[in-house]
Amino acid sequence: MSKWIVSKELLENTVALIDSVPVRNGIKSSEFIRISKLGKDSAVFSLTSDMAAKAIVHTGEEYPFEDEMFLDRRIFIPFVNKGKESQAKDYMFIEKGEQIILKHGGRRAEYAKAKDITGYEDPKKLEDASIVAIGRKWTSLVDCAENCATPDPITPSLNCVHICQTGKYIEVMSSDSYIIFYGKAESDKKPIKGSIAFPLLLTAVLKQDGAHRVLWTDKLAVVEFPKGKVWQAVKTAARKDFPEKEIRKHVKEMEAAPIGCIIQSNVFCKAVDRIASYVSPLGLDDHMLEIKTEKGSKRITVVSGPEESRFTETIHGLTKSKGDFVFEWPLAQVLPVILYSTDEGQVKFHLAKSGVSAFATKNIMLVVPKRSK
Repeated sequence: MSKWIVSKELLENTVALIDSVPVRNGIKSSEFIRISKLGKDSAVFSLTSDMAAKAIVHTGEEYPFEDEMFLDRRIFIPFVNKGKESQAKDYMFIEKGEQIILKHGGRRAEYAKAKDITGYEDPKKLEDASIVAIGRKWTSLVDCAENCATPDPITPSLNCVHICQTGKYIEVMSSDSYIIFYGKAESDKKPIKGSIAFPLLLTAVLKQDGAHRVLWTDKLAVVEFPKGKVWQAVKTAARKDFPEKEIRKHVKEMEAAPIGCIIQSNVFCKAVDRIASYVSPLGLDDHMLEIKTEKGSKRITVVSGPEESRFTETIHGLTKSKGDFVFEWPLAQVLPVILYSTDEGQVKFHLAKSGVSAFATKNIMLVVPKRSK
């Protein structure tokens, strides 16, 4: 009867890393964690579906199992996650016949050995990959931009977050063919070469503890950790056909458009956050956010909700409005960007003659077309 001991912290970190891979029905390599031997005292935990992950578990003690193990993630990962509440320090894996027994303090789980499963990927040809260090500023922009990209793979050119560098700024762009997001973050890291069509499923991985750099090729984008990797294929259309020039053109045009009002960002964000909390029980997707100004006044009203249940917040701008302006934005789509801008200082609201409007700070711009009646 072979035994293997893994510390509580190490196993929890490993599970957190590979659990970022989504389950896909019918893809066994996304449903079962493969545990395979690596050298004398390490093992590799792997999962793969639309994206893939592997994590190296190095314990310093001999890894005793020769055969690969395949454990059902649906009943393995919850057992480990519940262990966070326990004071027991170590997990013990025990191989007994056709079972794997997992012990943790007074808890015990028994898992049947699954038959060999194929389809587990490895990231290939990364020797020539471009590399950028992960920085909090630009990765938070990516997280924000993800909300404005299209999740629909039927539009592959927009099914990503576009990342590039101009001068000292890392630039982040996205669009769902309706709204446009542009953001920039100053970087003191080694400049990005070329551009990255960053896959959407990987955006959440950038925020995980230990993520320290991104590697990319024409085929893959990889988030690297000290003891693991998570990666996803890059769509050719996203890499070749992302409308970067068009987005830059729209941003430049809106920068020159008339300014309806200027508001302190934290004041505006708090008002919108309250409004969103009022209507959230009704669902955000069906509601517009309206910002209204009156010529010569600093008074600004923020309104949302269905016709029979309207909610209004009144705030004051930093300057008098130069006209009667009405901005109408889809609440669910603009809310993440607005909340991101809480500490941006000032927010400017631009309105072009065409009816296109923009929400802009020193580092980001959200462009919204005129609402069709």
